[in-house]
Amino acid sequence: MKKAVLLGVLVSLAVVATAFLLIRHRIPYLTTRQTTAHAGTPDADWRDNDLWRKTPEYKVVQDKLKAIATAADVRGFPTADEVEVLIEYIHSPHYETRETALIVAGSARSDPARAMLIPHVLGLLSDPVSFVRLSAAGSLERMGDKSAIPFLHPLLNDNRTVVAKAAQRAILRLQEGKETVTGK
Repeated sequence: MKKAVLLGVLVSLAVVATAFLLIRHRIPYLTTRQTTAHAGTPDADWRDNDLWRKTPEYKVVQDKLKAIATAADVRGFPTADEVEVLIEYIHSPHYETRETALIVAGSARSDPARAMLIPHVLGLLSDPVSFVRLSAAGSLERMGDKSAIPFLHPLLNDNRTVVAKAAQRAILRLQEGKETVTGK
């Protein structure tokens, strides 16, 4: 009898702890879809990202993105709920979260998922952080949607050579109609 009560208490505590983490984790993202006032300065992004990595939410977000990537890889497509989470993370004030969400979004092969994600990915082609622009170009390339080509052209003149080359590769691959296999 005591074991059953103890087990019930432990399960209840686990549920409460999980709910707390989810609520604490999602509220900042639901309220920060707009960029922060200083997000335009790459130095501020670097400082904020270092602080971000030290928070408990960082691990929760990274684990959630890994889970979405794994599940989408197994199924071949992300679910509508997973796409909503990706969109939320694509608009994160933390550049590393935006970058990782873009990499995961690039695996979206189903038309509904791509239709929902592409407008948000296109918006990050002008992100102040070069890693994010690079990931956005790669994500569009992996999605294989030719309608992204005109939006990639401005990146050919990016001040970061690696971003310009990624845009060039994405444009060539999209023009050829070849999709890049994620992870290769």
